Amino acid sequence: MYDVVVIGQGLTGVLSAIYAKKKNLSVALVSEGVGRIAQSTGVMDLLPGSNGNLEDWKKFFQIDQEGESILDKATQEFLSLTNDIAYPYYGNLGTPISMVTGSGYVKQTRLYPKTISALPKKGKVVIVGISELLDFRPEFMKGNLQDHNHQLEIETISISIKKDTQRVLTQLDVARLLDQKEIRERFIQNIKRQLVSENVDLFIFPASLGLRHWEEVLTDLERELRAKVTEAPGMPPNATAYRLFEALRKDSIKLGIRYYSNTTVSGANFENEKVESITVHNHNRATTVKGRSFILATGGLLGGGLDIQESIWAENALHLPMNDQGECIYVPSNVSIAGATKNQERTRYGITGGIYSIFSSYLSVYTLLEENVGGVSYATRH
Repeated sequence: MYDVVVIGQGLTGVLSAIYAKKKNLSVALVSEGVGRIAQSTGVMDLLPGSNGNLEDWKKFFQIDQEGESILDKATQEFLSLTNDIAYPYYGNLGTPISMVTGSGYVKQTRLYPKTISALPKKGKVVIVGISELLDFRPEFMKGNLQDHNHQLEIETISISIKKDTQRVLTQLDVARLLDQKEIRERFIQNIKRQLVSENVDLFIFPASLGLRHWEEVLTDLERELRAKVTEAPGMPPNATAYRLFEALRKDSIKLGIRYYSNTTVSGANFENEKVESITVHNHNRATTVKGRSFILATGGLLGGGLDIQESIWAENALHLPMNDQGECIYVPSNVSIAGATKNQERTRYGITGGIYSIFSSYLSVYTLLEENVGGVSYATRH
């Protein structure tokens, strides 16, 4: 029997599993797919689709004074964790930076990896496209970016990264190629040859600046081009997000979290108003996973954790009853609902945003420990 069973391996689920494991709890993580984190932008926004401030966020998610304290702790825990896994995040919740996306639009974000740089208010910007990468269009980006800020001087160039390519490359393909020193050096020299502007303030690239060797890629580009560099995350897959997903997964396995991957939860066994175990299926094989507590982090509509047909909501893992607002009306006493699964009314565009995932995952584990999971109090384990 596990102390905690986490269902879902998006950002909320993986963070919940890691935080619980670091409190010396035995943890299992059950997942049907890879999780939406690998398909995200990799930056941590407050409210997706909105530039609302922290007060707007607190109001939207109904955060009280105790919740504010937990948010601060959760943020510091996340920043510490990403530093430990060698993919550090920067920034703070009170002061956003303006970043450019793969479509050339500008948005505000709060926490971001080293490959993301703030967009200057004025100066020279060069958008670097890759001819084999068709979903990153520098001229289209230039138009949108210029509409946002007329003070920017914008240049576009297109570089071929690999000859004799037999198919269209993805951004992850490009990232893997740039991991190779010889290809990276040739890529940088081609940029220099095509460059018209001098004294460039920022180079904008697809979210493809390396995978395993992203620090080397970033260092080489900034040194050789003598300017700041940023990735512009767009349509997935973005290396920005994939690096985080891989680093978190690697850390969770190293910690000893038991993974039940590519596994569908087909039912739950209840006893005394608690979930005693769940039944999971993998390749037509049924397995019973027992737990003292469960964290439901399967996502909202976009993540597949919730579903709606003819105005009737359904929760797809434990099959908990729901109201017409997409909220579970009965939750067993040993189940904590985290992230977008918690309440569909609290999501926009089907997702909650990175900051709420960071907050919600920490809160879920904090709540379980307060309730003496495994017979040991929070104060003892903290």
